[in-house]
Amino acid sequence: IYMKQKFEIKKENRSIIWKVLLVLIYFSFYAVSIRLVVNYLPFINEWLITMIGLFIYFIIILPLVFTPKWYISNDSILIIQPKGIIETWEYFVLKKGVHEIKYSTIDNITITYEKVSAQFIYNEAYNILFKVCLKSGDEIVFDSLLGVDKYNYLRGIDLMKSKGIVFKDKYHILSVLKDDKINLWKHLRNVEEGILND
Repeated sequence: IYMKQKFEIKKENRSIIWKVLLVLIYFSFYAVSIRLVVNYLPFINEWLITMIGLFIYFIIILPLVFTPKWYISNDSILIIQPKGIIETWEYFVLKKGVHEIKYSTIDNITITYEKVSAQFIYNEAYNILFKVCLKSGDEIVFDSLLGVDKYNYLRGIDLMKSKGIVFKDKYHILSVLKDDKINLWKHLRNVEEGILND
């Protein structure tokens, strides 16, 4: 029996500028909220309200914009995907919540994709997935491009190949990533529509 464990990770579509803008919007919202409370409830201590607002901002809001990621070491794949605010701070402070997959436990890794629904201003998109098939028969699936630029992604795969990890790439995703002249989104769209052979 195969067990599929999928980390609920979605590809990060926002640029660093959008992230900074989002944080500023959150901060502005709390600043305005604090000012309104102080103006309309003058009997409440302004210092106390300010401290509560800052506490909510730094303890709750900032972890919400944390981007899950993965990276590799000499002997394993490490996935960082906190499931909530508490786990995010445990990672920040104690470096807890890191999922480790030892190379020695991996049978092969399939590079595949999934279509994701439209979100906000984005049209339909695709997540590039690693389907890690373990020697035990278990599978671990996660978004392989999350928090990783293309060049480090390809370098990481080359390193894992040098460690004896076998990669299966049915849709020729690696070839497309290596060729700057080919648009990956269009390539996967063509695959999905049957214009390209699987």
